[in-house]
Amino acid sequence: MINKTSYTNQSVKKRVWNKTGKTRMKILNGAAVAFSVRGYYGTTLLELSKRTGTEQASIYYHFQSKENLFKKCLIYTHLTVIRALRRDLDRQNDLTTELLSIFNALANYSDAYPEKIALIFQLVYSAPKSISIFYTRKFGGNFRAMVEKAFDRCPPKKNAAIKRSLVVDMLYSFILSLAAPAVRNDRRLMTPRAIDFLLTDPEDVELDSN
Repeated sequence: MINKTSYTNQSVKKRVWNKTGKTRMKILNGAAVAFSVRGYYGTTLLELSKRTGTEQASIYYHFQSKENLFKKCLIYTHLTVIRALRRDLDRQNDLTTELLSIFNALANYSDAYPEKIALIFQLVYSAPKSISIFYTRKFGGNFRAMVEKAFDRCPPKKNAAIKRSLVVDMLYSFILSLAAPAVRNDRRLMTPRAIDFLLTDPEDVELDSN
């Protein structure tokens, strides 16, 4: 026999949970945009309220402080970006193809959602030091891991460790260029040739006898 009181209480709790979850997501999405425009220190609680469409009291109720809200925005945005990149990767038995797909996915996501890229690649380092340290230690390796997994799936026959390290360095340099529109397109066009260069062994290059 179904306990009607218990069933009613569960229904009420579910409705409250759904409403709370939607409010939190609304605040996170709006706050991510606000922080990406003005940075951590330049974003006021009033600005957050306007961007999120919620009362200041509601923001404090759900996140307790601006610092905690920024931290949660950072985590939420990072995980969103990582999921999107992993979804768009071209995993084939071809190291060059997979590496290029990583760089292209980053560039495409940056074009579509520049505020999210700015938040996790640039503005995190202008936030309180405790947050930037937390983010770097916990999530900073996720982008490097995509390159490392590509090498694990399709390891080159020679100098795998050196090549992997060079591509990782190139990836971080590419990430920095995403924050500079003036050089981003040039870096994107150079990427295929750069990857080919890094993956080619010197002894395999045909030298011009002239």
